[in-house]
Amino acid sequence: MVAADNLLNRVKKVLSSRGFRVKDKHIMEKDLFSEDIREFDLIHAVSGDEKIVLTIRLNKRGNHRVHVSTRTSRSDEKLAERLEEIGMRVQEDDEGLTAAVTTSSSELVDKINEITRIVT
Repeated sequence: MVAADNLLNRVKKVLSSRGFRVKDKHIMEKDLFSEDIREFDLIHAVSGDEKIVLTIRLNKRGNHRVHVSTRTSRSDEKLAERLEEIGMRVQEDDEGLTAAVTTSSSELVDKINEITRIVT
């Protein structure tokens, strides 16, 4: 549990240093098929201008999901290309773009750094 808390704090620190407002929650949900209880931490970060939203789902098994949404008035192909280059699946529409990636614990902080450098 200490390692998970350490990872959570490191991710929050990176996002805060980049100017994001950060909130985290501990989520427990019941799996409807197996009736197991799944637990994870969720980090929700919003940029100062409220045009970028990052959501990070920290899974205890070590495979974490990172989702980023940007609101732009136009399609930004260069931004989409740069996110794809770091392994994210990108989807564009008239409102902006969304991108997602699953990453391991050892790569999470570096991936967050890369994403925030690209989108800010």
